[in-house]
Amino acid sequence: MYDYIISAILLGPSNSGKTTLINTYLKKNLSDYTTIGVDFHKIQLNHNNNFFQLKLWDTGKGLLYRNIIDSFLKKANIYIIVNNNTSYDFINQVYETIDYNNPKLILFIYNKNHNNDNFKYNESFIQQKNTNILNKFFYINLTKKNEINLIFDYIKEYTYNLNNN
Repeated sequence: MYDYIISAILLGPSNSGKTTLINTYLKKNLSDYTTIGVDFHKIQLNHNNNFFQLKLWDTGKGLLYRNIIDSFLKKANIYIIVNNNTSYDFINQVYETIDYNNPKLILFIYNKNHNNDNFKYNESFIQQKNTNILNKFFYINLTKKNEINLIFDYIKEYTYNLNNN
């Protein structure tokens, strides 16, 4: 029995690090693996003696399989956007889907390939796209578990606070 059930979807351009994020968190082999369509994971989390089930859809090939992922976009209350380039193109595509869907939180994860990568999104520009959605930004290396833990810790804290305020 879970205290909270969270539905999230991983979105991002091809080869941005979506599956690497999951594999690193779950301590799976980081070998080359390409997601075709959608992979599904159920992850058990614990926070403040509360048990969470995170239902997580890992999408492949950006929004190429849009006809497949539309139903998952509607089910997810958290969007996790993983990007490894400085373009806003994919982010703009995701915001076009928000008219049809209603996420409560969008996590923007920039996959830093090396420590001296200092790219930062224009966070205020992104927030203006839809002021009803909470945005959180992470700039991390997706092969480092301690950095990925920050994302899942934030999801747990956000969900706990949302349900206890």
